[in-house]
Amino acid sequence: MKPILISMLIFSLLDGTTAEARKRKRGPKLQVPANQVVKLEGTATVNGQPAVEFMGIKTGDEIETGEKSVAAVRVAGLGIFRLNEKTKLKLKQVGDRNNSVVELESGQVLALYRRLGNHTFVTPKAKFMIKEKTTLFASGDEICLCNGSITTHFSPKGAASPAPANAAVAATAVAAEPQVWSADPNHKIIVFTESGPVLGSQKELSGHSNKLIEDLDAIYALP
Repeated sequence: MKPILISMLIFSLLDGTTAEARKRKRGPKLQVPANQVVKLEGTATVNGQPAVEFMGIKTGDEIETGEKSVAAVRVAGLGIFRLNEKTKLKLKQVGDRNNSVVELESGQVLALYRRLGNHTFVTPKAKFMIKEKTTLFASGDEICLCNGSITTHFSPKGAASPAPANAAVAATAVAAEPQVWSADPNHKIIVFTESGPVLGSQKELSGHSNKLIEDLDAIYALP
């Protein structure tokens, strides 16, 4: 009986040692960043430093793509942004998913907002609000509203407003009434001029497609 008990004890000790070794070898659980560069073709930088696929990003980061390069940035709980070549995008505020601020400083970006809220999107020519699930493609002074809607009630960025002649005029000089633009049925072109946004000719802006939007939606939905 004693040899059997000794054998069982040795086996138990060896099994426990092996399990502990396996645990040490496995190491700590990998933490996947909630916000990250989910796709990178070519070269890009984050805050001036070389970017790599699946690196984490945060509020305040500035992403810039190089020549013949494309990057897709996912912000969990908010949306996904695809930067075309020679594009600079700043995540000015993405910590609060209900009140985000994203600025396109140059280039072209396909933005898929997938969260309701009060989101501000800024381009070199405009500034507008996004309140519902919306997809847009921004390029220069134009945007293609692929689906959803935007609300414009800001003066074009950089456009100077004439100074009021007197205090009475100043008191009545209020911001223009908000104007809601809807993609009806879809892919509506809006041009931001010095006097405000106007409906553009319904041409197709190159740099995005329905297939690309579907692919980005699938990437955004990944766990």
